[in-house]
Amino acid sequence: MLEARILMETIVRCGWNKSRTARELGLSRVGLRAKLDRYGIVPDAEKQTIQ
Repeated sequence: MLEARILMETIVRCGWNKSRTARELGLSRVGLRAKLDRYGIVPDAEKQTIQ
């Protein structure tokens, strides 16, 4: 899914800094956390393929 890929690319680029990632994506930290949970994106997830 495109949204999951954008989330993954942005959070990895931001070094897993959720505040910076949320700011770049125009989300609140709570909103970002909800999306990360929805897609199962965790620090080890960058090694997995998102489709």
